[in-house]
Amino acid sequence: MKKIYSVILVLSVLFVGCTKNKSKSTLTNKSTNSYNQANEARFIDAMGFYHADKFEDALNKFQICYETQPNEPGLNYMISRTYFKLKQYDKSLKYANAALQLDPKNIEYYVLSAENSKKLNKLQDLESTYKAMFKNTKGAEEYLYDLYEAQMYERKYADALKTMDDIQAYYGPNEALINEKLKLYIKLSKFEEAEKELKFLIAENPQEIKYRHSLVKFYLERSQIDKAENQTDSTLLISPSDPIATMLKYEIFKQKGQLTEAENFLDKIFSNPKINIDTKVEFVLSMFKGLTNNAEKQSKLINYTNDIIKTNPENAKSYALAGDVNSYSDKKKDAIANYKKSLKIDPSKNIVWVQLVLLELQNNELDSVITNGLSAQELFPVDSRFPYFVGTAYYQKKDYNAAVKYLKQAQALTGEESDVKDNTRSTLADCYFYLKEYEKSDMIFEELLKENPQNYSAMNNYCYFLSLRKEKLEYAKEMGLKVAKAFPDEPTYLDTYGWVLFVNKDYKEAEIYLCKAAKNSNNGTIVEHYGDVLFQLGEVDKALQMWQKAKLTGEASDLIDKKIKDKKYYE
Repeated sequence: MKKIYSVILVLSVLFVGCTKNKSKSTLTNKSTNSYNQANEARFIDAMGFYHADKFEDALNKFQICYETQPNEPGLNYMISRTYFKLKQYDKSLKYANAALQLDPKNIEYYVLSAENSKKLNKLQDLESTYKAMFKNTKGAEEYLYDLYEAQMYERKYADALKTMDDIQAYYGPNEALINEKLKLYIKLSKFEEAEKELKFLIAENPQEIKYRHSLVKFYLERSQIDKAENQTDSTLLISPSDPIATMLKYEIFKQKGQLTEAENFLDKIFSNPKINIDTKVEFVLSMFKGLTNNAEKQSKLINYTNDIIKTNPENAKSYALAGDVNSYSDKKKDAIANYKKSLKIDPSKNIVWVQLVLLELQNNELDSVITNGLSAQELFPVDSRFPYFVGTAYYQKKDYNAAVKYLKQAQALTGEESDVKDNTRSTLADCYFYLKEYEKSDMIFEELLKENPQNYSAMNNYCYFLSLRKEKLEYAKEMGLKVAKAFPDEPTYLDTYGWVLFVNKDYKEAEIYLCKAAKNSNNGTIVEHYGDVLFQLGEVDKALQMWQKAKLTGEASDLIDKKIKDKKYYE
């Protein structure tokens, strides 16, 4: 409800509705006075209950008054309000409309009726309610926006445009209103009016470049390239380094098919030291779309970022941008080097620290992850990502106690919306497993799966750990199958389910999943597992080949040499 007028209850006025007789009564004056006093008392009690939030009791008292005077608008209104508080919106609407019929000049009654229509999703009734309000009352202009929203909901764009004119007449022209009118003009294909509105904005605000941008975009959407170019050129005369106008100029070259001119224009922009870095950064960011798997585009953007560095060698933003482009181009080492240079100039940007440490983690530079993660943690002590990265690095180094220390720090800092919340807990559960603190590990996994039954990564790890412990194998088998069905081509998940089947001594079924996993992966553990199941199926020579292949990866178990030497499976 946009505004509920404070109900100043002049009791004597409302009491009239509860006390006066419908017609002359044969009651004596004494009995009439007694009647009035009784209903006054009921009404006062009802209002007391209402303001004490005892709405059921209030309703009972109001209804007694209503039995004697159903045609009093104020009483109908209070009954409607009480039903509204009780969330019985259909009944509330009935009494609000009754109040309106009895007193069509009361703004509050219209507002309450409209709010009930919204609650009941009777949005088609809103326009008529608000129109009746403006027809029958004075001083309701603040509800013009509500009428506008109702008309937009019903897609009555022409009516909405008229209402917007009324709003503008009442409040005066402003950017938000004109932008709304522009949308309506375009919906109604009134392009000339839209153009006039944009030119009016520019004339009223000659220093506001954004209105000029809007006019250029408007022209481009209408394929009015010459008009767009003229407006862009005049904008660049006013603000030569404006990033949006610069990008629009480049877009105009492309739309005109002048691709050589477009490329030359870009080269001049990036090599010009007078063009500010923000313009260049905006340009590069706008070109990120389609960067992946596009070697030509990657190469151009890298060259552009190198030009930005040449013209802005002391600006941290230059190197951060270069790091982003290198990262998206899968040039991790170059990205890491540029992020470090950026942070050396300005260490205050936590997103750059995040990008640096994340890339180092992906690149398996674990000591650097720890060093830089701890440095970032000192600068940003409440950011859960940095202790998470440090803890994960220690986990990968198999220093599980150190990992637990930092992962618990991260866990204490993670909020509901944290992007590392689940990963922190899952890695912590992994650590507890390797520390043989199985109860803690299981508890975290169960908590994760209760919150998100589709957390397949956690489910896979939990399933695998149970198989290694040879505990709850039926439960592990159930989880493993669920994961394998969800990801039928993922080698890690296929290997896990295959290994659970292996531990259950279902070797024929295990061989199906382990074979598929080994064919799709060169991971030493997966290949070794495939050799193990082949041995159990009596295919010793094939098993030996798999074990030898697994050893070459450097990722096999400590028993791999013994398996190869003795041509025998060992647990």
